[in-house]
Amino acid sequence: MTVEAGAAPDDNQLDLYSLEVPHWLGLIPLLPALRFGTLKGRDEVLVLHGRSIEVYTKGPRAVSADGEIITRTPAFFSVQPKAITVYVPEESSKTTATWE
Repeated sequence: MTVEAGAAPDDNQLDLYSLEVPHWLGLIPLLPALRFGTLKGRDEVLVLHGRSIEVYTKGPRAVSADGEIITRTPAFFSVQPKAITVYVPEESSKTTATWE
């Protein structure tokens, strides 16, 4: 699933998408756009990008990241550049990686 076609794991940006539909049936027409990363520009989708994002809702709501519930609102998220070190085998470093 590609939520944003232009997003990259190393661009130092957070990409937040909120599907603003009044009923879960409103998600059905969004499924192709969710799959192919073409959500931007739709009236039913709030799109935010930045190095830090605070999320507030009328009441506590579950927050999902990479398909996992990680916290509840209100919530604060920020980019921590170079927070982890990734080791890649030498033979793998010569191949092109595709992020999906």
